[in-house]
Amino acid sequence: MSAELLHGLDEGLIAALKPAMKAIETITEQIQQYDKQVEELAEKYPETQRLRQVAGVGPLISTAFVLTLEDAQRFPKSRHVGGYLGLTPKQKDSGDSHPQLRITKAGDC
Repeated sequence: MSAELLHGLDEGLIAALKPAMKAIETITEQIQQYDKQVEELAEKYPETQRLRQVAGVGPLISTAFVLTLEDAQRFPKSRHVGGYLGLTPKQKDSGDSHPQLRITKAGDC
């Protein structure tokens, strides 16, 4: 337990906070163990390394993406992956023109 966090507090308050501090320490240790397990799982899939080069994509997101898609070769175009995940391009059909616009979260509801 981090004694410096409790330094200078009233004894009654310290007694009340100690169980909460212990619970926080236990949960923090469990989170660290889970993070390590996710990291080990990500290492089993080399595809995750490329995805993790994107800012904000870590072992959890990259592994979930790879495991959700399974075989990426089944998608003829990368644009089809979004639809599989429930992300669909916005439609603006005008005559013979069918431009692909930004992706919305309209699918998979």
